[in-house]
Amino acid sequence: MQRVVTTPRWRNSLTLEGHVLKHGAEVGAPDVQAYERSSFETMEVGRRFAYLDPSTGDPRVGYFDVVTGRLTTLSHSERTIRTRFAPIRGEHYIRGLPRSTYR
Repeated sequence: MQRVVTTPRWRNSLTLEGHVLKHGAEVGAPDVQAYERSSFETMEVGRRFAYLDPSTGDPRVGYFDVVTGRLTTLSHSERTIRTRFAPIRGEHYIRGLPRSTYR
């Protein structure tokens, strides 16, 4: 799988702010700028994989950094960042996503 070519963005500022409130502390990002920067860092160093969103069945692309345990997920086109968090079960969680290509 190829790496991201364009710079993805959050759907809108409210979505980004909501994710910072929900997941910022768990990924060590106290504010919007740190959270967004952390998302891009994971895309740079993380392992890329495809999967289906468990709640919608939509195709997604994820980047998982095994060192930090952080995950950034994007739309299938990789133009929109969907979420950013640190799954409690790490790689086990990633491998367990529907149709995950993570190896």
